[in-house]
Amino acid sequence: MRGKFILYLLVIHLLFAGFAAFSLWEHRIWLLALEVFFLLSFLLAVRLLHALFKPIDLVLTGAEFIKERDFTSKFLKIGQLEVDQLIVIYNRMIDQLREERTRLQEQHYFLERVLHASPSGILTCDFDEKISYVNPGAEKILQAPAETLLGKKLFELDTRFGESLNLMPAGESQVIHLQGRRRVKCQKSQYLDQGFPRTFILLEELTEELRRSEKAAYEKLIRMMSHEINNSTGAVQSLLHSCLNYQTQLREDDRRDFANALQVAILRIDHLNTFMRGFANVIKLPPPRKQPCN
Repeated sequence: MRGKFILYLLVIHLLFAGFAAFSLWEHRIWLLALEVFFLLSFLLAVRLLHALFKPIDLVLTGAEFIKERDFTSKFLKIGQLEVDQLIVIYNRMIDQLREERTRLQEQHYFLERVLHASPSGILTCDFDEKISYVNPGAEKILQAPAETLLGKKLFELDTRFGESLNLMPAGESQVIHLQGRRRVKCQKSQYLDQGFPRTFILLEELTEELRRSEKAAYEKLIRMMSHEINNSTGAVQSLLHSCLNYQTQLREDDRRDFANALQVAILRIDHLNTFMRGFANVIKLPPPRKQPCN
């Protein structure tokens, strides 16, 4: 475009110069002055044309920098008010883009480290509902390497667990059986990527938590049973021993049967106390101390 304008100016000035030469050929001094005027006019027009195209060149250069994702190059002011205003706006935009890119890179790195270190399993699906990301926590819970999971859909995991994940609606949370007594709490949600929803699933192993909860409940139940039985049997046993003191007041024929019956009852209560004491001692066992042995 710039070359066309310069060619247009050159042709116009040459035509006017030719017409002036034809008209003022007899007046050489006026012809020379007019030719000098045409030359100066052409040079001035070219200079103004360069100044006019300066903002366009600036915009094109800035567009190339942005296309190449070069957010470090900035322009210097050239002394023209309009162009300098454009340069200030461009430099400010470049600074903001560079800060945004740096912040996004830092957030992306932080999120990547968090996902890698998280004990919870995380599965991310692409737009075709195929698994596109598996963190180490998910590998541990599913007991499968990421290479065997990537690119598969949830129902293609060949397990009832995968089918349950596939049928789970987005935005809900369910506890799903994985293998044997293992239970996994699954939270299925969605997020927007490039304006389209993508699915991600959070997996949390509940097996150990449920085991600790059940163990605590059994321990509480055993302690309560032991306490109540010991209280009851202690009073009953005390009464039975007291009743034995009255055997001398009975007839000789009834005394032996009476004493034997009380002794049997006392013995059964002792066995019950021993059983409950051993049952309660189970929950009081210290953790095992592993030692090498021959």
